[in-house]
Amino acid sequence: MNKSDENFKCFKECLEKLLKNNFISNSNEKKIAEIAKTNGTEGLSPDQQDIFYENIHAKYFDRKCSKCGETIPWEEMPMLILDEKKICGSCVQNSCKND
Repeated sequence: MNKSDENFKCFKECLEKLLKNNFISNSNEKKIAEIAKTNGTEGLSPDQQDIFYENIHAKYFDRKCSKCGETIPWEEMPMLILDEKKICGSCVQNSCKND
C-alpha cells in the first residue's frame, strides 16, 4: 500500500497498534513495519516487501470476516487489528439485533 492510497491512514493506524502492543517482536520485522508505516509498502525493498507480506501482512491483515466471509472495510481494521477473530461491523450489528 502506498502513501497516496486513501486507505493508508487506516493501514498506518493498524501498524501503529501492532507495534505499540508488541505484536511484532522480531527486530527486523519492527524496522520493516516502521518503514511501511512511514512510507507505505512501496518504500520497502523487494526483500523487505517479502518479509512484510509473509510475516506481518499474512498474519494480521486478513480482512475476511470470520463470520460472513465478506471483506472488512479498511476503516474498520484499526479496531480489529489486534483481534484474532475479526468480525465485520455488519455481523456485529446483526448479532446485537438478534440478542
